Amino acid sequence: MAPGVGGKEPDGFEGRPLDELDGPEFLGGIGVSVKVEELRLSVSVSDCCLSIPGVSVKVEELRLSVSVSDCCLSIPGVSVKVGELRPRPELADKADSSAVPCVFAPDDSRVAWSCGDRKVVILPWNKHKNCLVRDNCRDADGSQLCDQEVVLSTGLEVCAMAFWLGLRQPTDGRRGSWKRFDFTRTPVLATGHPNGRVRLWSLETGSLMLELMDHRGAVRDIQFAPDDSLRLVSASADKTLKAWDLTDDGNMFKTLSDCRSPVLRCSWRPDGKQLVACGQSKLLYVFDMVEYKRQMVLEGHYNEVTSCSFTCDGSLIVSSSHDTRAIVWDAETGKPLRTLFHLNPPPRLIFAAGENGAWVKAAVMSRAMCQTATVCEDGLVRFWHPWQSWEEPALSVPVPRFSEEEIPTSCAYNAAGTVIAVGTSRGAVTFLTVPKYIPPLSHLARRAVRRVTSGRQVEQLPLPGAVRGFLCYAH
Repeated sequence: MAPGVGGKEPDGFEGRPLDELDGPEFLGGIGVSVKVEELRLSVSVSDCCLSIPGVSVKVEELRLSVSVSDCCLSIPGVSVKVGELRPRPELADKADSSAVPCVFAPDDSRVAWSCGDRKVVILPWNKHKNCLVRDNCRDADGSQLCDQEVVLSTGLEVCAMAFWLGLRQPTDGRRGSWKRFDFTRTPVLATGHPNGRVRLWSLETGSLMLELMDHRGAVRDIQFAPDDSLRLVSASADKTLKAWDLTDDGNMFKTLSDCRSPVLRCSWRPDGKQLVACGQSKLLYVFDMVEYKRQMVLEGHYNEVTSCSFTCDGSLIVSSSHDTRAIVWDAETGKPLRTLFHLNPPPRLIFAAGENGAWVKAAVMSRAMCQTATVCEDGLVRFWHPWQSWEEPALSVPVPRFSEEEIPTSCAYNAAGTVIAVGTSRGAVTFLTVPKYIPPLSHLARRAVRRVTSGRQVEQLPLPGAVRGFLCYAH
């Protein structure tokens, strides 16, 4: 059986640092298992391209004069550990298990890690080699990358983080009135804190620029609008979401108070027209972010909802819950389309609503591939594909853990969709490569259509019913 399948960790995996590995750690695979006893090549690994569809490759010995961080492997159906971040033991015991310890910058240039001790470390990310710059400081051409790390002393525990790197298309510099800050050009990191405040930090100097105050409870999530409108939304335990205008020095201009319980997570639709939020209840709330009003409430989970995320085309929402399930919803109608089961057979309602040993802690959609990843209390990361059957994940990968009490609690894709960062209850982060699959042309065509066409418009097209159903993700 391929390593990583069935929830068993590979032998000898426990706690070894990346630079001590003789070869890459293959954590999961599908199809046929192939054992390579010896690989003799006169070229570097980055020059070779292992690409065997439907085959899992286990490399026992790799006789090359390069380190693992120099590798650039492309093996379909395999997830490889490429790095990790672990806090000091005395800080791990104090970690906030409900916080997301790691986020990627939108351009994959940096990673923010809440390492404990009321500090955040900004680490450069090598997007050419899919690893931290500290592990490999060379780009694709062999040039040296900047490995300077920035440490932010926040003075408070960090509950949430988000990057803003400035507008993708800079303005001409003319402004209607004088403002203290020009966030159209200034890269910042926003942090949320237990005292209800949001702080904006300069990524260039590491200094505090601005503090936003209006929440009466802990800020559990922060998200910048993806449409370059310079809007920031914060989700709080005071049962509200607040919208802040960075074009007006962070002025709070709208409060969404339609939630019945503390709000833990929120996610923007890629076009910035909708926002989905969830919290300590069985409900999800979808808001119209043009009119700033609640649009609909999604009901279907049997236990607390832990996360929510939009697909890259904005047509679907995925949510995770302690009821052992993740649900895929139609973002336009609120209708549940698919259920991703993490226990087979699914538990009865009385077990789904309580302690069941398979709480799904997070579900996130890749903005690049329309792939879904979920992390579960059973210690596995599961990858699901919308062009395959939703009954079983395409791949299940065990998360490295250093104690039985440590469980995965969060996951986040990088912008390119090539690496996923999995956070644990002790504040540790493991970076895994995303298994590579080639989606069918029908799925790529559907994604292209749904980027510009709503579900209601698809229903009006003169197409066969089966085709319309496919475009609406009904089949």
